[in-house]
Amino acid sequence: MVTVGKKKIEFKEGMTAAEALKIAGVEVDPLTLVIINGWVLTPGELNLYKLADGDEIKLMMVLAGG
Repeated sequence: MVTVGKKKIEFKEGMTAAEALKIAGVEVDPLTLVIINGWVLTPGELNLYKLADGDEIKLMMVLAGG
């Protein structure tokens, strides 16, 4: 299993972070950080990062103010 936010999805060998987000129904915009096991991925890395069974993906909105 892979955890995306609070959802658990079935792990498949070779699954990328982008595929897991799609399966979980999560759309990532430029103001969302994707954190996998404590590491922040850039948007370009989502299609390249291969997940392992048990990985945890957290999403964090970037907020700014003055």
